[in-house]
Amino acid sequence: MGRPAPGRPRIALTWGTSTTGVLDGTGTRLADVLAGLTGLDAEIVVAVTADERERLGTPPPGVRVLENLPLHVLLPGCALLVHQGGFMTALTAAHHGVPQLLLPQLPNQISDAKALAASGAARILPAERTGPDDVRAAAAAVLGDDSHAVAARRLQREILDQPTPREVARALCDLAAAGT
Repeated sequence: MGRPAPGRPRIALTWGTSTTGVLDGTGTRLADVLAGLTGLDAEIVVAVTADERERLGTPPPGVRVLENLPLHVLLPGCALLVHQGGFMTALTAAHHGVPQLLLPQLPNQISDAKALAASGAARILPAERTGPDDVRAAAAAVLGDDSHAVAARRLQREILDQPTPREVARALCDLAAAGT
């Protein structure tokens, strides 16, 4: 994916297909979120499925739209990830130490977003405040406040310090073999 241009942060934007499917086109629109981000002095990369790209329409000049790009490829080098608050998206960003701007719309997204925001690694925009101006202001606030990046890196360290599944399986086998 490469590194962002010097002096310009890279903002990744992705949108969950399950959110779009459940809300059937209602709720926050990806195009509105993108309109807010394009007002910032940043490199904007949108990672979507082919269906989401179609809903997006023609992106503003300078915005890169990539289809079906795995987030673990995109996130290194990003200063911010903007998304709907899907659990796996949030965990992938946390694993990479990327601050997040969450725009949750479904009940599970809202509760997950609150937990992530409590860590300091994310900021939440409620569904009724996701117009372009709101998105721009919130993204600028996250980018302009190092505390989110510090918290995201702390969360990343906590994740990386956890034992791997292989280590857990080995420990469980050792416990079973010992009869405890």
